[in-house]
This record gives sequence, C-alpha cells and structure tokens, in this order.
Amino acid sequence: MFQMYVESMEQTLLTTESNQDHMLTVSSLSSDGNTLRVYIIHIVAVGIYSTATIDPQGFDPTKATVLSLTSPDMSLDYVEHTELPVRHHAATGQWKLTLPPHSFTMVTFTQGN
Repeated sequence: MFQMYVESMEQTLLTTESNQDHMLTVSSLSSDGNTLRVYIIHIVAVGIYSTATIDPQGFDPTKATVLSLTSPDMSLDYVEHTELPVRHHAATGQWKLTLPPHSFTMVTFTQGN
C-alpha cells in the first residue's frame, strides 16, 4: 500500500527502523528532497502511551508537524484526528513525541524556507 502511495505522489520510499515491537514505521522523501514523512503505526492496548524518538539522519528539518489518527477500539469504524506536539533536541538532532494507543501517526518534517 505505501509503495503505491509514494509512487503516485512522486516520493521515494526510505528505509526505517524501529526498536519497538509495537511500532511499525515507514518513511518517504518528497521528489524535491525538502519534505520527509514518517508514518508510525502504534499497536498497543488501550491506555498505553509510548514515546517515539525520531532521528532523521541525513535530513536537517527546520519544522515538524504531527497528525495522529486514533481509535478507542480497532474494531470500530471510527477515528479521531489530533495534532500532537513534538519536541526537538538540538544537541542530538532527535525529535520526540508521545504516541497514543491504537494510532496511525504521520510526522511531516520540512527543511529550508
């Protein structure tokens, strides 16, 4: 599914890693190289939040926005969309955010103007 999406949007699918079994990740880079999107699927029980640390090596973002889709129960045909805060640690270049349970989150990093 992600392969079709990135091809149709003229993006490049990137290699990503997660050291958490309950987080699945996919990343893509825009054709102009100025936008990096990281998609995170957070598969955990209700009420369990997790901290995600993103280290966009080789990409120097100046801004990040986060949109998360959540559902109280994965069997429901209902989601809530929420903008989440993200913290940048300049010393390490890492970005941190807290993921809600049962969520699909898109982090959009931009560099340049």
